[in-house]
Amino acid sequence: MEPGCTDREFGCLAAAYSGCPVWSPHALGKYGPLAYLVSAAGIALIAACLSEVASQFRETGGPYLYARTALGRFWGIQIAWDDVARAG
Repeated sequence: MEPGCTDREFGCLAAAYSGCPVWSPHALGKYGPLAYLVSAAGIALIAACLSEVASQFRETGGPYLYARTALGRFWGIQIAWDDVARAG
């Protein structure tokens, strides 16, 4: 933790990077570690699915390429703009 950074600020920073609401540790209480493990399992499943799909293509493009191939150009562009909006 940086000097001058309160615990609440640190919690907000950690939540921003993990996507987890700041209040969840307080709301979950003793079940917090279990919720963390369940979340980690879900993220691992999503990562496994993306790596399986990625192995089917030679070119780069990520979710845009996968959506374009499966659903067409329109939906590929929608996915690409969604990624741009989330990054900004």
